[in-house]
Amino acid sequence: MMEEMGELYFKNAYITRFESEVVSCTEGKKGLYEIVLKDTAFYPESGGQPADHGVLVCDGVTVNVVDAKRVNGEVVHITDGSLSIGSCVSGEINWERRFDHMQNHCGEHIVSGLIHQHFGYENVGFHMGEVLTLDFSGPLTEEDLLMIETEANEVIYKNVPVEILYPERSELDTIEYRSKKELTGKVRLVRIPDVDLCACCGTHVRNTGEIGLIQLLSLEKHKNGSRVTMLAGKRALLDVQKKQAAVHKISVALSAKPYEVDTAVERLKEAYVKSDFSKHEVVRRMLKKKAQEIEETKDTIVLFEEDIDRDDARLYAKDVLETGKCHTAAVFVLNSERPEDTAYVIVSDTLNLRDFAKEMNTALSGRGGGKEDMIQGTVSVSKEEIEKYFNS
Repeated sequence: MMEEMGELYFKNAYITRFESEVVSCTEGKKGLYEIVLKDTAFYPESGGQPADHGVLVCDGVTVNVVDAKRVNGEVVHITDGSLSIGSCVSGEINWERRFDHMQNHCGEHIVSGLIHQHFGYENVGFHMGEVLTLDFSGPLTEEDLLMIETEANEVIYKNVPVEILYPERSELDTIEYRSKKELTGKVRLVRIPDVDLCACCGTHVRNTGEIGLIQLLSLEKHKNGSRVTMLAGKRALLDVQKKQAAVHKISVALSAKPYEVDTAVERLKEAYVKSDFSKHEVVRRMLKKKAQEIEETKDTIVLFEEDIDRDDARLYAKDVLETGKCHTAAVFVLNSERPEDTAYVIVSDTLNLRDFAKEMNTALSGRGGGKEDMIQGTVSVSKEEIEKYFNS
């Protein structure tokens, strides 16, 4: 937690350009290099916050900083090129990435602080990926989440200052603050008045209004507590815009007002279920009629249908068997989209189909099985090969 003299992001999180000197440069893994500078504004990955990206420029040579990490107390810049030791360099931070991290990290402080205030839970895990993942030490409900989200955005509206403190050890012992681990040395605290006080080495905005927006996206049980995902800042805005665009398309497609699309979708779902049920009724009646109209009488009747589901095929096979015109009824369902994937259902009142399945699957490149009086599965041969097998 101690502030290093050469780590400029501690002094000013808004710094984007700086001058420095190359202390060391060694070849790393996968064709990358590891560069240490005398001073740096590049934040190294730490505490769940990803590293800064950007460039280093020296004598007309530009190398990209693709990662940064702390190794033995030093910030190591992972770059795609090398620089000479002792040379002077100009560094430039990818500001959009840095400010995104500042907005989201500060947003996390607000959410964690409010949850700690209301429920006494600790933040026991934090990760900043495409979304932010926050793990808390106790259970939360969707209603709790809505309340926290509302209060978090009210903190943004108030535009309160985000303060960085370095209390003396004697003072620190009397302060109640959040921290995931026991700290030694000089401790850096981030304070959002009336909201949160937390030990943290990350980068943050100066005032909560700069966060813009906080969204709590999901809640699930995690170990003995809760896992919350969230977005803040521009990420949250882009997410809202994307969802709004999707709602607008659904609204137009269903001729429903945006705030009524959920009701419109439910009506559509109910209509689909009814129509699907009606479609199956029609198919089953048609197949039952076809079964009754079979004229031939033989030991095994083999039938082919296209694109019916397995339940319909099973009922069709049973209907054929019940006509008494055969002892074994085999229904093969030809798939118009995948001709090589033909489903089958076979029923019999004389054959032991469990034994028959092994023989047929071997001959027709099939797989499946079942009971002595009914089997089902798929074969990977043509209709002509199936007919040849049963006629042989």
